[in-house]
Amino acid sequence: RGGQLRQSIGADLAERLREHARTQGYTPFAVLLGLFAELLRRHSGRAEMVVGTAVGNRPRGFEETVGMFVNTIPLRLRLDPEAGAEEAMDEVTDTLIRSLPHQDVPVQELTRTLGLHTSGADNPLFNMMFSAHDAALPETETPGLEVSLFEGFNTGTTRFDLDLVLLPDDRRGVGPRHGVAGMTLVWDYDADLFGEDVARLLAERFLTLVRAYLDAPDAKLASLAPAEDGAQVAAVSGRPAPGPAASAPAAPSPAVSGPAALDPVARHDPSLPALLVGARQVTYGDLDERVERLAKRLRGAGVTAGQPVAAVLPRGTDSVTALLACLRTGAVYCPLSPNDPVSRLELLLGRLGPALVLTTADGAATLPAEGL
Repeated sequence: RGGQLRQSIGADLAERLREHARTQGYTPFAVLLGLFAELLRRHSGRAEMVVGTAVGNRPRGFEETVGMFVNTIPLRLRLDPEAGAEEAMDEVTDTLIRSLPHQDVPVQELTRTLGLHTSGADNPLFNMMFSAHDAALPETETPGLEVSLFEGFNTGTTRFDLDLVLLPDDRRGVGPRHGVAGMTLVWDYDADLFGEDVARLLAERFLTLVRAYLDAPDAKLASLAPAEDGAQVAAVSGRPAPGPAASAPAAPSPAVSGPAALDPVARHDPSLPALLVGARQVTYGDLDERVERLAKRLRGAGVTAGQPVAAVLPRGTDSVTALLACLRTGAVYCPLSPNDPVSRLELLLGRLGPALVLTTADGAATLPAEGL
């Protein structure tokens, strides 16, 4: 169960951070990574830790390959709380410089080589992530339209204890951007481990740490923004603070669940257009009927939550309906291309072992008989 907290870094503070990083030869990402590690050190008691980061670069020789290339790099960070804060940033930057050349090594291969076998339900290398999503937005003029991008939509789940993503430019409009940019931090957190109050406290402390560092970058790392009292530390660690005034740890906030949490159909006026397929328009009301009809068929076929459903469908109304019906029933939507060779579909269906295969009448004729 995951929750999400979005935190703004104002334009003034963000510009101070950028200017300081430029002056010292760092990147804003490296500085924030170092301060995130210090936040973890203070609340875990561990000066050595591994933090994962996502890297999205095309390997050499794959410039014309279609698709997104993202790999995960584990960063081993060592912090000396008695060292100067700038010295810590030097260490973090050095770790990044030494680690990035190995970004083409798949993290799965690294896990196997280290002999860290896992069932897939956990990550044997790290349980904290810190990444930056700094893909440039297009400056496309759209007369009469204002288009903005909202990133980091939370599905009510999380893959890690904490997964922090930096958006270095909070001006998310598609088109010319004016003024100094702020930043946005997206905190995804384990809702069973941290309640919303605890996640908010961590986020506030992190921003306080950023301000303290920029005010006194030559200070000792441990002296930056010391904690006010033991009760706050107890709230983050989940352990009572010593003494009679100890506070109980904050209870986890319930995550929003059920169809209403994600279903984009139920939240709209039924008369509004939901899909445009060529010249044909499908309203939210029409789409809702299609989705509910297919959802009933899935339940009637014995499909239960968590089971994979293979959708061998072309792009269009049918594929969207299948996706939303799986969402509504809790099934796992597994799209496969109907244009793939029969041998590939046979291999994929064999590995997937779906509870059901959805396809068109024409598509059924091309599927392997044992996959249906």
